[in-house]
Amino acid sequence: MKVLTHKKFDKAFKKMPAYLHKKFAEQIDLIKNNPSDSRLNDHALSGEYSGCRSIDITGDWRVIYEQVDIQIIRLLIIGTHSQLYG
Repeated sequence: MKVLTHKKFDKAFKKMPAYLHKKFAEQIDLIKNNPSDSRLNDHALSGEYSGCRSIDITGDWRVIYEQVDIQIIRLLIIGTHSQLYG
């Protein structure tokens, strides 16, 4: 699976605490190799993010993404639950 990023994601990622980068990399590897792994807590979103999906990075940190096609996802934004949905 190919992973693209949106400029909003890139900007938010730079502000993310460095200690989360390793966990982020682990979760992205997981979605690339096994998108249905339950550790991702992958689920569809509604409302403002209707048509998008979310995966967990940690208990509070999430990535919102869109499925471009069967082999491509685009990471749209990363942040804490309250930053994204608050």
